[in-house]
Amino acid sequence: MKAIVVAVIIAMVSTEAMAQLPSNDPAVVCKYLDVEKLGASGWAVNEDLEGHCVSEIIGFGRESVGPLHQLSFVATGTPEAATLLQVVFDVNPPQAMSDANNAFLRVSHRLSTNAFGKRLPSSISSAITGGREATVEFEGATLSVSRQTHESGSGYQMRFSVQ
Repeated sequence: MKAIVVAVIIAMVSTEAMAQLPSNDPAVVCKYLDVEKLGASGWAVNEDLEGHCVSEIIGFGRESVGPLHQLSFVATGTPEAATLLQVVFDVNPPQAMSDANNAFLRVSHRLSTNAFGKRLPSSISSAITGGREATVEFEGATLSVSRQTHESGSGYQMRFSVQ
């Protein structure tokens, strides 16, 4: 009897954790950013039983100036469900920022609109625009913007995450 109660509690907690995203269906979430040319590959499961799909990388800037800014989309989760969606933006100075940063903001808005039917909260939009970190609870999920400096000290990576 105790095992059944524990199994039911685990199932409820797992469902609760996965219910944060309006759709956890990998076939749906991997296509959220198709219109932005960031549609992700099919859902794949690795040997650790972690599921994921990854888009192609879009580059911004001129190669003659240096490494390009890069924008991509990644979804991860269990073999059956997506639990984390991320727009990844690699910033590589000395490239001009405006086009790349505008694309990062636009794609993040698109992900929010496709996932929740609503645009990003203003605190997340301003964090993306300002290149700083922020976290907010939104429609039962956690939206966050993180920033990590590259090990080289030149450039940084920003991630907009939905979890």
